[in-house]
Amino acid sequence: MGLIPIDSLEDPRIAVYRDLHAGADWRRRRRFIVEGQHLVNRLLASRFEVESVLVEAGRAAQQYQVLGPQMDCYVAPRELINKLVGFRFHRGVLACGKRAQTVSLQDLDLSRSGPLRLVVCVQICDPENVGSVIRTAAAFGVQAIVFTEGCADPFSRRVTRVAMGANLLLPLVEMTDCRQALQQLAEQYRVQRYAAVIDDCGLGLAEVRPGDRWAVVFGNEGDGLPANICESCDQQVTIAMAAGVDSLNVGVSAGIFLYQMSRQTGSDHSTPDAMHPSPGSLE
Repeated sequence: MGLIPIDSLEDPRIAVYRDLHAGADWRRRRRFIVEGQHLVNRLLASRFEVESVLVEAGRAAQQYQVLGPQMDCYVAPRELINKLVGFRFHRGVLACGKRAQTVSLQDLDLSRSGPLRLVVCVQICDPENVGSVIRTAAAFGVQAIVFTEGCADPFSRRVTRVAMGANLLLPLVEMTDCRQALQQLAEQYRVQRYAAVIDDCGLGLAEVRPGDRWAVVFGNEGDGLPANICESCDQQVTIAMAAGVDSLNVGVSAGIFLYQMSRQTGSDHSTPDAMHPSPGSLE
């Protein structure tokens, strides 16, 4: 425990940080990596277990004040860290977190009364877009996000950087069957489902008058939402745009949708508290 000097690239205790650009299957490994002091602090304050911290030698004393003696903090020269991770690393500190078990809708307190704001992501495959949606959702009081099969890993390093660690705070649900999730939201939790579409036949966003329990569904960057997913929603909604402009980045669209939906939600514009999985759903 405490500060542990590292002087060899082959030290097995830091193997998890090796070749971070190599595209390891982090979902299967049940781990994720965060970079930089801000995100490490977010991880330390989250519900996730921290497996280890790796810090540049020049910042070891500062990091020890944050961590204390109860956590493994590996200390290495910057040159060794650069070789280990596979690129020039300037953020000074990394940490490895353990993933919680995949959270299901049943693990969230969706049956409670009061406002409920959700986002459903369908095959959004760009990590930067996923990170942008997560950060935007957190800003507008969304209480959980459902990711369906085909989305980028919501705990990848790039997603975490773009989301500024909001993925460590919001409950994230990963499901394979989107239609089943949408049906479950409507039948069991009384959630209105709005499909974000690029279609003149869709209801204009400014005309939407949502209740206090709703979910907005965002689709793939290139193809949008599949027809069967749109049909599973209560309304298809579009953003009015100037002539000659046919689309917006999904992260930008999420910001516009969630801002407008939040403004129009009933008479109470306060931000609801984020929900967290029940203790039994975590490793």
